[in-house]
Amino acid sequence: MPRVTPRTELERLVALLSEHPDGLGIDAIARRLDNAPLRRTLQRRLALLILISNEPQPPTESTAAGAGCTAAPPPASAGAACAGRIAG
Repeated sequence: MPRVTPRTELERLVALLSEHPDGLGIDAIARRLDNAPLRRTLQRRLALLILISNEPQPPTESTAAGAGCTAAPPPASAGAACAGRIAG
């Protein structure tokens, strides 16, 4: 069974990345995190965030009524969609 990623680790990454809208390289991310995980672990966390942000979201009232498109939620709220992969 795969290990479950603690929600706090993902939230910490999202907070760091949101402070840098132009992006950060993996080495810069590791330098800015206290108790940074190993490089490969950090790569997996970033891949999980990408996966979460690309998952289809359930329809909202406006889309169910045919009111048009909705924007994807920010990564912090997208974490709720993957509760099986993230420890609460």
